Amino acid sequence: MSTAVNADREFRRTNKILRNKFTRYLFPMFVTMAALSLNEFVDSMLVSRLLGSEGMATVNLGFPVMLIMSVLYTLFGAGGATVYAVSLGERNREKAGKSFSCAMFMAVCTGIGLLLICTAFFGPLSGLLCADMEMRPDFEHYFRVLTFSAPLLVTVLTLTQFLPAAGLPGYTTAVNVVANAVNIVMDYVYIKFCGMGVEGAAWATLTGYACGVLVIVWALIRKKLKMCVSGKIRASFSTLPEIIRQGGADVMSQGGFAIQIAVCNGIAASRAGAFGVQAYALCIQALSVISVFHGALIGAYTPMIALLHGQRDYRGEGNMLKLVLKLGTIVGLVVCGAFLIFARPAAALYNITGPAESSLAVHALRIFSICLFLRGTIILYFRYLKVIGRTGYAIFTGALDGFLGVIPVVLILTQFIGVNGIWYGYALNAALALVFVAVCNLIIARRSRGKLHSVLLLEKETEHEILLDATITKDQADIAGISEKLQKICEANGIDHKDAARIGLAVEEMAVFAANTKTQSSFMDILVWRSEGNIEIDFRSLGEKIDTMEKISEAKEPNLALLRGISKSVTTEYAMGMNLSHITI
Repeated sequence: MSTAVNADREFRRTNKILRNKFTRYLFPMFVTMAALSLNEFVDSMLVSRLLGSEGMATVNLGFPVMLIMSVLYTLFGAGGATVYAVSLGERNREKAGKSFSCAMFMAVCTGIGLLLICTAFFGPLSGLLCADMEMRPDFEHYFRVLTFSAPLLVTVLTLTQFLPAAGLPGYTTAVNVVANAVNIVMDYVYIKFCGMGVEGAAWATLTGYACGVLVIVWALIRKKLKMCVSGKIRASFSTLPEIIRQGGADVMSQGGFAIQIAVCNGIAASRAGAFGVQAYALCIQALSVISVFHGALIGAYTPMIALLHGQRDYRGEGNMLKLVLKLGTIVGLVVCGAFLIFARPAAALYNITGPAESSLAVHALRIFSICLFLRGTIILYFRYLKVIGRTGYAIFTGALDGFLGVIPVVLILTQFIGVNGIWYGYALNAALALVFVAVCNLIIARRSRGKLHSVLLLEKETEHEILLDATITKDQADIAGISEKLQKICEANGIDHKDAARIGLAVEEMAVFAANTKTQSSFMDILVWRSEGNIEIDFRSLGEKIDTMEKISEAKEPNLALLRGISKSVTTEYAMGMNLSHITI
């Protein structure tokens, strides 16, 4: 009776597995972003107190070199990790291994290349970065150690961006927390006790990330870090163009943000002097606060949505995108409201307390805060554009959010309303960017001839006919019910009774095996579709790795031996802490 009820009821996708995995990724990503942001604040404050404003200024002169390092590890790390996750979803371990090997090889080579270039042209570069002859000796000591750090920093930070795609977001957090905590402690040790001056700040950064490497070594010792790796370096370069395209959008956004800050700082200074610069700095700090939340959401959902796209699970992909955009909007509204209400205390926190300077800063922050939730939608969305292969569009969107949109809008507005044009410019540009993306998406969707739908450009399952998309539990009644339900669906779609019975039996046997495996979660996602004369079946479950093929070859599981007999092929991948089994009949 129980089975009959289950067979007649409507099975549907609940997304419990994907939401569970997303939640597990979100917390460590949030801790990582918070640690990076807190370290930047504490590190700057500590260095300025130990060395004074002149010492802090010397450190800031090295920003272009740090920006180059950031561009390199973002390009190869973010780009390579996306290709890696998509390839795992496609069950293409060879391509995943090539993307990892290529990205790491490029990170090492470009890090060493940066070191060699800075060493070969040390004098001219020092003069270019530091024109003040009095500051030059201290800066050269700092610059020498900073360039020496390049190979380690670029390599380690590239690797950490692959760890979430490997199912280890906690190790990404651990590397960054350890590196930044050691950096802060060693700032004090090198500068205060060793008397190394500004050079000590560079050594502290190098020491911090050297200690971060120990976390990776510990993961290797415990055999937790298991990546797809290709030993064919030359062949791996076939993935380089795709890696660069995928990482290009992030680089454009990051580089554009740096250009944007430099230009707007100059505009603020010319329009309102020191008070204008202070007000703008406060607004950028507000942007840094919300970037912690946006960064966590991006870090948690990008590898997941890439994996789903590789699997062609477009429904799961769309649901994940909608969830992230909804969370991003809620966070943006909350943070925006907080700055609107508490703008004056926020200014006081940064020691902006004088009547004139406080009035300008509070006014600026309240207007600027409007852009926080509007801009967040763009920041979160253009990562999705990368994953679905629209990298050119993603790069342009990143540029629009950066220098390509903000700077022209600010320049125009400041001609009419003075320094207020900066704060209104950010809000207006965010609104215009949203409208631009919405209009472009509607045009693209209309031209796709039904392949894409909605303003989000969600993909339809046009390449194959979906027969079943459901989530079931380990309950035997659920398993029997889904098998009978699928058989009825297959027959209703013109599949022969005997073939429909085989399909239903295949799902049942795979589900029984997963249910009997104690390391697996209580829920299983099942996606069945018809493609090119075959029936394709995808199973997804959370838990420790199970090697289905090994079990079948050993014939220890009768249900799996039966499954092999009625199936064309059975494969299993383990990605991001999920067992992904694929059956072709």
